[in-house]
Amino acid sequence: LGKGRLYVGWASCRVEDYIGISRCYKCQALGHIARFCKVDAQVCGHCSGTGHQRKECPKRDEAPECGLCKGLGKEYNHPINGR
Repeated sequence: LGKGRLYVGWASCRVEDYIGISRCYKCQALGHIARFCKVDAQVCGHCSGTGHQRKECPKRDEAPECGLCKGLGKEYNHPINGR
C-alpha cells in the first residue's frame, strides 16, 4: 500500500487515501452531476428547500441544513459540502 497499488489476484489496482465523490448541484444527491440529473425541481444547497438555488435562498441568514444528513436522521446543521 505504501506504493499506492494493491494487488488483487493478477490485477494491480491504484489505491488512494481520498476518493472524490461527485455531487449534483441540482438535486444535491451524490453519485451524479447536474447534467445527468433526473429530478425536476431544483434543491437548494443551503436550506435543502425546493424551487430555488443557493444564491437565491430566502433562508441565507439562517443556519444551513444538509439535506443528505437530514434524510439519514443525522445531525444536519452544517453545509451540505461540510462533511
